[in-house]
Amino acid sequence: MWNALQDRDFAEALGRHQRWLRPGMLVLAFSGTFFIGFLFGWFIKSSNEVTSSASYPGMKKAFLHELKAENIKNFLYNFTQTPHLAGTQNNFELAKQIHDQWKEFGLDMVELSHYDVLLSYPNKTHPNYISIISEDGNEIFKTSLSELSPPGYENITDVVPPYNAFSAQGTPEEHSRLLQEHAAKPG
Repeated sequence: MWNALQDRDFAEALGRHQRWLRPGMLVLAFSGTFFIGFLFGWFIKSSNEVTSSASYPGMKKAFLHELKAENIKNFLYNFTQTPHLAGTQNNFELAKQIHDQWKEFGLDMVELSHYDVLLSYPNKTHPNYISIISEDGNEIFKTSLSELSPPGYENITDVVPPYNAFSAQGTPEEHSRLLQEHAAKPG
């Protein structure tokens, strides 16, 4: 026996089915086209073609000829002639020097980019130091505020004194137990 309610349920089910049919067919068509294109590209390549990393004959030999310990030593010497703490004028001058050298070497594109360096710098008038104070308030150890210059750098100015770059100034009051720094375990 025919029932109008059954007809309406059938129409709703058919509508839901058709709603998914169109996007499903689009996905299937796209995937099929992609797969056929992939296969076409894979098999169309000539079997006589030899892909080689030696596109530039003699390039490897020229590179290895220039790769000498003396060249590396000279570059490192130039990089370490003056202190160049990040964000300082000396650091910018070194970056310009490297930029010019890379251009001279024939690199296609070399550019300098500006960055805001978020680094705390040592205070020259009130330098930070670390000290250990005994229970009765006597200072039993204090870190040095300077270091001896390495050989060959005695006449270099603007040497940055040792400092804790990301440490806030202050006096920690916790004196109860020392911690092993590398493991954060009580010592």
